[in-house]
Amino acid sequence: MIVFHSRRLETLLGGPLDRLTHAQVVGLVGDGVGEAFDLDFKAALYGRADQDKRSLAGDVAALANTAGGIIVLGIEEDDQARAIAAPGVRISDAEVSRMRHVIASLVAPMPVIEILPIPATVGGDHGFLIIAVLPSPSRPHAVLVNEGLRFAVRNGATTRYLSEAEVGSAYRDRFARARSQDKRAAVIVSDHVIEQGCCSRN
Repeated sequence: MIVFHSRRLETLLGGPLDRLTHAQVVGLVGDGVGEAFDLDFKAALYGRADQDKRSLAGDVAALANTAGGIIVLGIEEDDQARAIAAPGVRISDAEVSRMRHVIASLVAPMPVIEILPIPATVGGDHGFLIIAVLPSPSRPHAVLVNEGLRFAVRNGATTRYLSEAEVGSAYRDRFARARSQDKRAAVIVSDHVIEQGCCSRN
């Protein structure tokens, strides 16, 4: 299991995602926690209409294109984007698979995600679903919208789309990261070869 780790979110939630309890998620309401660049609330599951699927894809891509984060399904927010109720959602393997399929079909490249069920009771079918999106070195991630590509990012508690100039800059950053990784890999390989050569002479 790949789980997103964030000191900020773990402090808000009271623990790491892979050991999160239903009570800890409900605690977001009591604390009046607000949405942020790495935290998004949804009162209900994403629907099955095309617009709902694009919303899911856009929300995931926005987190991947920013700094990673989580989407909590089952938390209602107020006009200031603060958690005010925890109605929860229905939990099922079928829904998890459906969301994975939507994300894989509409977001390119596919970001690294984990969908975590947090049931109200052990083995129960009601509670929260958390979509954890890891920070992505492959950003920018595009969302297919009406046969075109759009690039979403988090802007505080909201989502916006990049301008053409910003998209170009994001791609340049991706290529720069790739070159940096290639150089780092070459140094590691070179150091290993030198070390092996020294050992063999000894």
